[in-house]
Amino acid sequence: MNLVSFLFGFSGRINRLQYWLGCLGAGIGGAVLILMLGVLTMPAGGAPKTSADALLLLPSMGVTFGIPLMLMGWAGSALQTKRFHDRGRSGLWALTPFVPLTMIVITVISAAATNASIEHVLSSAGMWFGLLQLVNLFMFVDLGCMPSKPEPNKYGNPPG
Repeated sequence: MNLVSFLFGFSGRINRLQYWLGCLGAGIGGAVLILMLGVLTMPAGGAPKTSADALLLLPSMGVTFGIPLMLMGWAGSALQTKRFHDRGRSGLWALTPFVPLTMIVITVISAAATNASIEHVLSSAGMWFGLLQLVNLFMFVDLGCMPSKPEPNKYGNPPG
């Protein structure tokens, strides 16, 4: 498996070590890319002095930081999918954090539309935030701590 298919492909299996190294590499590589792009796109006059100047930078910042963040997200999803495959599960399990995240966003938007208090927003989103933490804990343990299934499965032979 080459580096591109390792980081960006969704088929096959990877073991714990490959998963952790891939996450570390994607995280460090993305952080370096964001830092380099941030330095290269910094306005000649330095940091903006007023909020109006800062608002003018938002579109370029979205492109500057959005592309590396999307690449990092894609790589993370690909690594999680292959690791779920290694554990004998569908790669669709990598989408489970999006359920509570979506509900948190819906809660915040609906609260903003009704001018709800911040206490109401926090209490309403609190259950979904707790569920998100449980999903993250499950994924950490399952993907990062549990060993590979030693036998071949429908996703391929064991890595290694």
